Amino acid sequence: MPYTQQDLFFYNGDGIGSEDLTDYKLCGLHPIILGDILPKADTCVNEEAKQPRYRIAQKLGFGAFSTVWLARDLLEEELPGAAPPTVRPPEVYMYSLSGGRIGSVWSREADIWAIGSIAYQIKTGCQLFLVQGDLQYQLYQALRLGGAPPEDWSEFWDLEKFCESTKGRRKPVLPVFNKDEAWKSRRPRNDPESEVFLDFIRKMVITEPERRSQIAELLGHPFLS
Repeated sequence: MPYTQQDLFFYNGDGIGSEDLTDYKLCGLHPIILGDILPKADTCVNEEAKQPRYRIAQKLGFGAFSTVWLARDLLEEELPGAAPPTVRPPEVYMYSLSGGRIGSVWSREADIWAIGSIAYQIKTGCQLFLVQGDLQYQLYQALRLGGAPPEDWSEFWDLEKFCESTKGRRKPVLPVFNKDEAWKSRRPRNDPESEVFLDFIRKMVITEPERRSQIAELLGHPFLS
């Protein structure tokens, strides 16, 4: 299908090759140089005392509204993950909710979960799970498909309290996880491959990272044969 004018705008911008240098000022644009450590002193508008933390490593791309840079977090000694909530596994949510005390940053096992989420969306045209609401609600939706959280997570996330807080919603949630029931609603309709396809996805979408199938095993799955 050919690109539309809107597609070209979103990916390439409006065709202007340079920015007005007068926009480089406080509360405006800031020139970025590879190796810079941001935010620069006294330039963070929302938090003036914020210390330099992110070293610019590489330019990833640009579009109509922003430029995307790869930066290394010097405080956490890592490259911060930029995965959208639709492909984020439970342990990454938990790492954020616990302030890094439990769970994990992005990993090879997280990639497996993400592959499953993306494959499902490509095949069906639908997101694997809803990402509405705050981090706790998104984590709960991921756990409905991946399975109950490990017991040691309870020290940092009170599931009962979270469920209690949803009683005012149209569909309050319960502190139980029935994976088989949750996956029934994810089965593609009128698709003769639905059973084998869901089995393929479920081997990747598992709460415990160590239980997710590895790539070599997945390549031998009947869905890919």
